[in-house]
Amino acid sequence: MNRAQYILNGIAFSIAIIGFGLTASKAASADINDYTADLRPSVTVAGSIVTLGDLFEGDIMRPEKAIAKAPEPGQRFILGAKWLADVARTYGIDWRPSNAYDRATVYRPGQTIGQDAMIDEVRNALVEQGLPGDFGVELTTPLSNITVSTEVIPEIGVREAFFDAQTRLFSAVVEVPRGEPNAQFIPVRGIAFPTVMVPTVDRSVSKNTIITDAMIQWTDIAADKIRRDTIMDARFLVGKSPRSYLRAGDPVRSSDVIQVNLVDVPVLRHDLREDTEITSAHIQWVTMNGADLSDNVITDANRLVGLSPRRFLASGAPIRSSDVHAVVPVEVAVALRDIRRGSTINERDFQWVTMNEHELSGDIMFDDVDVEGLQARRTIRSGQVFRNRDLRTPVVVDRGKIVTILLDTPHMRLSAKGKAMENGGTRDTIKVMNTLSNKTILATIIDSETVRVESLQTAMK
Repeated sequence: MNRAQYILNGIAFSIAIIGFGLTASKAASADINDYTADLRPSVTVAGSIVTLGDLFEGDIMRPEKAIAKAPEPGQRFILGAKWLADVARTYGIDWRPSNAYDRATVYRPGQTIGQDAMIDEVRNALVEQGLPGDFGVELTTPLSNITVSTEVIPEIGVREAFFDAQTRLFSAVVEVPRGEPNAQFIPVRGIAFPTVMVPTVDRSVSKNTIITDAMIQWTDIAADKIRRDTIMDARFLVGKSPRSYLRAGDPVRSSDVIQVNLVDVPVLRHDLREDTEITSAHIQWVTMNGADLSDNVITDANRLVGLSPRRFLASGAPIRSSDVHAVVPVEVAVALRDIRRGSTINERDFQWVTMNEHELSGDIMFDDVDVEGLQARRTIRSGQVFRNRDLRTPVVVDRGKIVTILLDTPHMRLSAKGKAMENGGTRDTIKVMNTLSNKTILATIIDSETVRVESLQTAMK
């Protein structure tokens, strides 16, 4: 073999050795580090430990390995990305967090033993120690619900029960769960009291709900909480309704309920502003207790249609007859400025506006009256509606003026002199004294110089 061939053989051997070493190294690495797995982001455990198999799924060497203590029954905790990465690296699991927010939530379900159930067991144990069967118990020490593992039977034990009949004081130790190695022992103390069984509602009941037989339960109530008007007979509850609200299990007083008389009442579907005409489309029917309605609530929808609210009316509320009115638009005269007493009204002093006739008194001056040319009897303020008593025709005859009194009959025409006893305008009736007889008569002003007596009988008075 020459030197060149020797060198070539040596190189080939070296390459083979290196390749073998790499293959062996890769195989060794696969034994330790190539257990690929996925993280379980939400984990529920039944026991007291958390295992690798609880947190990761996939190719895991020891899934049963305990790595953390489980939360208390009914509780949960969160394992962060860094903690999980350290566990994966420690146990050769090929998993790395994709970001800092990767986490696993571990929850341990539990079953709750309520404090009411524990108190019932305490009472049962006290009955064996002499507690009267119709007595209730009230704890003076705190007692809360307890959550235990789903793996145990949730039984309640009571130890060292003691009852003093003279003072009515008691004590006991509650064991939860009974007979378990990790049971909790809770000392309790309290006082016993006589009770009376009364009918109550088994659920909270609001106004306008009719109480039925199915809603009645019998509850032991402390005797000192019973009032003279507490309802003791369920028949006085059935068919009635709360005035406001009844809480489940509370004694009911006769003043707390009322007899129900359900009636259908027309109400508005939507809020309406004043003077909007109500149509049938605005009306819906709701059921209410007739005992809660006033006498003037409208129960006939036909009495609403065509009327309008006097003021803003909210939807869903009963409507009283005083809340609505008919709308009859009329034109009335309204002052545009202050008008002094004695001033004659001209076209710049007023305007005609539309108002509802049902909101106006009988002496309002409507558009069939000629306001222009009349005289103000008193001061009229701007924006004030003109009334008949505010205006008069202009004075053409002043008090004390000598006028001619005329009397026309079918057969003759008489005249005499008279003295006006008061001011008056054309067509006004004023008192006039006959200067010849000194008698005062009523006469109608014809013009500034003449008045007319309507009948001979009037003239002769």
